[in-house]
Amino acid sequence: MPRPRSGARGGVLTVAFSSQRLLDVANVILLLSPLALAAVGWLSSVRREPARRNEAWLLLGLALSFVPSLLFVYVTQGPFRDWDAFAGAGVATSLLVGWILCETLRDCERMSWLAVPAALAVITPTLAQLLVHNLPEAGMRRTRAFLDEPPVRTQAYRIATLDLIGLRSMRLHQWTDAAEAYREVVAAAPSPRALEFWGVSSALAGNHRDAEQAFQQLTARDSSNAMGWVGLWMSATLLGDTLEAGRARAIVATYAPDGPEDRAIQERVSRLPELGVLLQAATVRDRERLRAR
Repeated sequence: MPRPRSGARGGVLTVAFSSQRLLDVANVILLLSPLALAAVGWLSSVRREPARRNEAWLLLGLALSFVPSLLFVYVTQGPFRDWDAFAGAGVATSLLVGWILCETLRDCERMSWLAVPAALAVITPTLAQLLVHNLPEAGMRRTRAFLDEPPVRTQAYRIATLDLIGLRSMRLHQWTDAAEAYREVVAAAPSPRALEFWGVSSALAGNHRDAEQAFQQLTARDSSNAMGWVGLWMSATLLGDTLEAGRARAIVATYAPDGPEDRAIQERVSRLPELGVLLQAATVRDRERLRAR
């Protein structure tokens, strides 16, 4: 679970009570319990009879018990994605808000009109969430806004969000967007997985130079990575870099048919048929070059 680098800024308490963290907490609570802020105003109109105080204290204590998790738990993929990790806090807050609203309407008939706008205030954000999650383009804009707009996010959150953009773009066959996302991931954390996805998405976007660069870095980091060598041969062949293609071909030629390397490549092709088409095109071009010698 990633944590903000807090050592230079005063420690975990400073981070937990930073303006960014408190803003994230407020956003999560208002997402899960849209009437939380309004309930503060309604509370003043509630006649707190002794018989009802126990209920209020119980619900308030339940809501407050989630404060430590809201402040000190840092979810893996950022609050805008892992908001469900705080669902318990949202339920506890909503119970308290519901009690305050019911008491307000019970004790003050002239405020009974609040029932309709309160219901709409709860329904509208829920419908908006359902709508956003069923509109890929709107969802991607929202994801990008998390990265590009203030406040500035931690590197761990940025990498996780860029990975989401890359994976989602690949599933939508938006290869250029995927390649740009994974280029940024590689710049921050050049893991074999990120390098492979950058290379594959760049190749499928037609940017064989970037693909070659990605697979060069991948094979330099892990000389036993079959996808790295096959991808390097493929991208160099399609780019026309005969020297690099020949170097990669010599490695790929050592792979046994139906061996572990071959099975690894076939597994990737089965998940991404477009990669198989590109490999076939590289095979045809490579054979033509070899015959022309």
